[in-house]
Amino acid sequence: MRYIFTFIILISGFSLFPQGKYIWTGAVNEDYFNAANWEGNQVPGSADTAVIPNACLHYPAEYSENELSLQSLEIDYQAKMVLPEDNSLTFNCAGPVKIFSHDTLHGIFYHHLSNISIRSEIFFSANQFRAFGSPVQNAFSDVFSGSVLYEFDPFENQWLAINSPSEPLSPGKGFFAYRNEDFTYVLEGNSNEGDVEVPLEYAECRGNYFASNPFTCPIDWDAVTQRNNVDKAIYVWSTEEANYQTWNGHIGNAANGIIQSGDAFFVKVEDEDAGLVLGEEAKVSDTEKEVDEVWDNVTYVECRLQDGHYSDVAYLAYAPEFTDEYDGEYDAENFSGYVYTPDIYTVTLDYSCGDVDTLPYAINALHYNTTIYDTIPLYIRTGDSTHYSLRLKSIAPDPVKDDNYMDLYVLDNETNSTTQLTEEYTDIEFSAPANSLLADRFYIIADFYNAIAEEETPAFNLFASAKHLIIDNPRSKSFDLTIYDLLGRELYAQKLQPGRNNIALNAEHQYIIVRIIDDRNVQTRKIYFP
Repeated sequence: MRYIFTFIILISGFSLFPQGKYIWTGAVNEDYFNAANWEGNQVPGSADTAVIPNACLHYPAEYSENELSLQSLEIDYQAKMVLPEDNSLTFNCAGPVKIFSHDTLHGIFYHHLSNISIRSEIFFSANQFRAFGSPVQNAFSDVFSGSVLYEFDPFENQWLAINSPSEPLSPGKGFFAYRNEDFTYVLEGNSNEGDVEVPLEYAECRGNYFASNPFTCPIDWDAVTQRNNVDKAIYVWSTEEANYQTWNGHIGNAANGIIQSGDAFFVKVEDEDAGLVLGEEAKVSDTEKEVDEVWDNVTYVECRLQDGHYSDVAYLAYAPEFTDEYDGEYDAENFSGYVYTPDIYTVTLDYSCGDVDTLPYAINALHYNTTIYDTIPLYIRTGDSTHYSLRLKSIAPDPVKDDNYMDLYVLDNETNSTTQLTEEYTDIEFSAPANSLLADRFYIIADFYNAIAEEETPAFNLFASAKHLIIDNPRSKSFDLTIYDLLGRELYAQKLQPGRNNIALNAEHQYIIVRIIDDRNVQTRKIYFP
């Protein structure tokens, strides 16, 4: 009987069967050239492929040598590679840098180099609208053959299908794509680097332009320095929520202003001279950003609507420097998503431009008033669900100043209950018909006051509902009450009696002016009748 013995000799640093593909583990630290961070304890060389997978403890961001050469580089979705900002590392890659994305999960390649060849492979799940922009130069719509591709027309304020295969996917411009099956799109070319000028278009009274992050790494909207006559707020499409998420530089639900590579978002263009440049200064290597909940001297309310699958958020903010008119540095319009998702917002009639006389707000920055109540209805548009949770909390400046202090309440008009809001969430469970509008159930009541003792100043609580104005007078005496429309026409004039006053008014869908005269001063309040 013949026995055949096979001997395999392993020599340190040498393999009889080299595979040429090295996988990063990040087991020790962020040093790319530390062999202990790679499978097999070997750093890839100029003829090899380096693979950066996701779910690593550390990702390469430090370089103990000054030159890195590869045959190719692959960065998985939710993985990243960070090159030095000062370009102190010489980076050579013979083939394209492959960056993978899976729906809303992106690979990150953070660098400040030029002429880097990129192959971006983007997986889209079936039956979802995905907002995107191209991270490479000279890309065209032909790569989306078999899908429905859309661009936004700001002049008609609507989405238009792109039928031509030669439509440029201009850097900084956003698009929507839809396909009824899973598919991977491939965009190849040199990466967009340096200053990328967004090709804005201005349409009077609308001013909405769909932009995108043109880089292979996230950007921080708050770090964008070249923004001229473009509102501060952004509106980022969320595939998971099937809705737009908002950020105004201080509050919002759009990831604190971090925009992922290739993600698309609306901006509001103020006039035809507007300009927006996304530059190197806005690039970041991380998708997380810490923001203090306290916003200077601003007191605000977060109103979060949830149906178990989707959610939407609206904010009311109060400060002395705010005005009741639309202010592009603080206010944010409400952009609605799909009809099957819930929507929450406030409304103002102070907005006027062409045929547009109302404006729904996702973030409503209002002037702080130290003498009277402010009552704002919450508009809720239900989706396909019939059961909802309304979560509310109030964030106040710390420390609170005596001349800029307020209490905030939520009024449930159906249960006739009022709850003071704090930094802890107040949860209200309720049911409502699917695909309906609730305009007179929930109200935010702001009680403004200063150092004057409460017994010296009457606190009049006002809210409007179902053709009635309700005014609570906590004092034991009556006061003169007059109500006007915005044209100054008198609608009502009587004595305001102690306790609750229920006043019938035929004043639907308009603002009214309530004037109360006591023995010390005149209090005037503008309130919207739903």
